[in-house]
This record gives sequence, C-alpha cells and structure tokens, in this order.
Amino acid sequence: MDGTKSNGQTQRISSAASRKCINVTILIRFLPVCPTNHFRSGIPSRTRTRNRSQANCKKLEAVVVNINNGIGKMDTWDKLKVLKEHPELANTPGYDLNALYMDGDPVMWFLLLTEQPQFAPPRDWWFKLRHRSDLPWARLLAVQPQFEGHCHWGSVSRGELVKLAFLAPELFARKFPQGHWHDLYAFLTPIELAGVLCDVPQATNVLGMEDVAARLAPDRWLTVIVSQPQLEKFFDWGMVEKKPSIYWDELLRHQPQFASHCDFSLLKNDQIRRILKKQPQLGKRIKNNGQEI
Repeated sequence: MDGTKSNGQTQRISSAASRKCINVTILIRFLPVCPTNHFRSGIPSRTRTRNRSQANCKKLEAVVVNINNGIGKMDTWDKLKVLKEHPELANTPGYDLNALYMDGDPVMWFLLLTEQPQFAPPRDWWFKLRHRSDLPWARLLAVQPQFEGHCHWGSVSRGELVKLAFLAPELFARKFPQGHWHDLYAFLTPIELAGVLCDVPQATNVLGMEDVAARLAPDRWLTVIVSQPQLEKFFDWGMVEKKPSIYWDELLRHQPQFASHCDFSLLKNDQIRRILKKQPQLGKRIKNNGQEI
C-alpha cells in the first residue's frame, strides 16, 4: 500500500476516535504489550495487501468503540479507582476532575488522595464535608499529613481516631495530648471495631482478641476477613458453617480459599452468580454441593 492511503486510513481512525471522545494515545496504554514483530504485523506496509490493511484498521476502530463504551458504563467510584492506578488519565475524556469532584464519592476520593495527592480538591470541597463522620481520615493523614488543615476534628468518628492512634501516633498525641486510644476503644460499635481490624490489623497485637471475638457478630467477621484474611485465625468458622449469610459472596469473590466453609446450597442464585463471575474455578465445588448453576 502506498503512503497516501495508509495516512488516509490513520486519519479516519483518529477521526473516529475523536467522534467517540477517545484519545488514541490513551487507548494505546490499555492495549496489551506485544512483541515488536507481532506489533509490526498490524502496521500496513508496501508488502501487505490492501485487504489485510483494511481488516487491521477495522479491528482498531472496534477496540476504540469498546473502550469508549466501557467508560460510558463506569460509575464515578470505578473511575476514581482507575484514576488511582492511572493518574495520567486525569482530565482526559471521561475523567474530568471538576466533574469527579462534584459526583465522586468522598470516601473514594480520600483513598485516591492517599496515593495521588496532586489531585487535591479545592477548599470548598473539603468544607462541604465538615460534618461527615464516615470519612477515612486516619488512612489519609497517616500518609498525607498535609491535609490535616482540612479536617474538622469534631466530626471524626471514634473508630477513625482509634485508627489514627495506630497509624499516625505522633499526630494523635499532638491533637489529643490527654487522650488514649483505649478510652475510645471501649465505646466502639461493632461496625467501628470491624473497621479498625480492616484498616489496622496490627491492632490485634494489643487488643484482647477474646473480647473482640465476643463483640463481633459472625457476619461482621466475614467482612473483616475479606480485607484481612490472616485474621481468620481469631474466628470460629463453626459460627457460619451450614448457615446463610449476605456476606458469603463478598468473601468468596475476594478470598476463594475459604470456600470449604460455605454451604453453597444455602446461597441465593444472585450470590452464586457474583461468586462465579469473579471465581469461576469454584463452579465444580458448587455443583458438588448440590447447587444449580
């Protein structure tokens, strides 16, 4: 193929990408890395036929459309998760920071800022959150203490303060020189206590785990083991074996090694579907357990 036709095809692809609000440069980042010779095989040259060149162009256009459709289906939580791993996407189509400041979940924003502090929202964004008590301040300030000035301490939950005492003890001591985390621990709700175990598993070194085990319901333990599987040694699996739970699918999607403790015949069909979508290798075990899939 001559250079004029090749350039024309490239222009058509770029135009299509523009119409679909996709930057081809961004697209290339999501294409699999291929050996050089294989990559070159997709580039038209004078020694290849026009049909093969056109087929390659159509394939690339199809990939562009598929990625664009995927971005359109993503919610802001998913976009912030992607931005956490790929900060170079900031302010590209679908990742406008101003729009994400308005629509993005503040909790996910906090988690993003732990690794990408350069995306710090404007001051008025922080001000609107001054009465929120569900924000992960401990995780943020432990690694990005420069955001301390935005924190309204009167709204920070007890659970977050206990986490802060473990994750940023110097900051905790400076803000609460007369306080001690154990004074707060005694008043933690089961949800707050589970949150401490999820975010600060090293707290088990100083906590009375018999007391912790008594305070947490079995279902709450499953949520802890999702993020901290090593803590299962403190849990009596007999409390959930042969019993249904709305948290089984969440646990097994992330920690399939605990499938032997689950009676799949007690799970709902939508739970089974969610498990198999993430862990298809469990299909045989589920069938052997007498569950239709």
